[in-house]
Amino acid sequence: MATILILDMIPPTLTEEEEELHIDHFAPLTRKQFKTLLDLGRREIFTDGTELTHEDKPSHELFFILDGAVDMTHGGVFTSRLRRGGFPNWMSFQRTGWDPEIDMPNSYGTISCTGEVNCIVWDRDDLKTVLVDDDMRQRMNHVVTESLIRRLLHTPDSARVQDYIGVISHAWADVAVRQHRKKATLALQRTKRG
Repeated sequence: MATILILDMIPPTLTEEEEELHIDHFAPLTRKQFKTLLDLGRREIFTDGTELTHEDKPSHELFFILDGAVDMTHGGVFTSRLRRGGFPNWMSFQRTGWDPEIDMPNSYGTISCTGEVNCIVWDRDDLKTVLVDDDMRQRMNHVVTESLIRRLLHTPDSARVQDYIGVISHAWADVAVRQHRKKATLALQRTKRG
């Protein structure tokens, strides 16, 4: 029993790619929460024109863009483009409070791949196994909110929100991520001086 408790306290090992993904896009999650979430998802490559969601139909999968871009249309009219770090259909999940017992609302728009798009995909039923935890659910809300703010930074009025992303990212980041960022910043400063 003591061995299980000790093993549970040891942070999981991440690859260099996973570490970068955690720090850059999933910082509010602890390493353990991030690794659990990552292990639940599957990586999938979608071809040009593939629809991830269709307007007025529910989507039971959550997408995170690793590489590529998707366009959203509403009523056949272009509304936005999402790239790496985006959760194209997160709002449907967040509107239910991440509760799998609530019927999934219909998608606001159609989300289509523009070229090849590499995603992490989570099934709603799989997500419910980890999002029953209040702490995890709250941290996941922070993850998708950060993603939305990053997206806003790419709009013409982005200068108004640029400072805000650094503030919320630091405040919501798990303690270990904040320490890692601080070490990286100090190392960069030493490199510039030396």
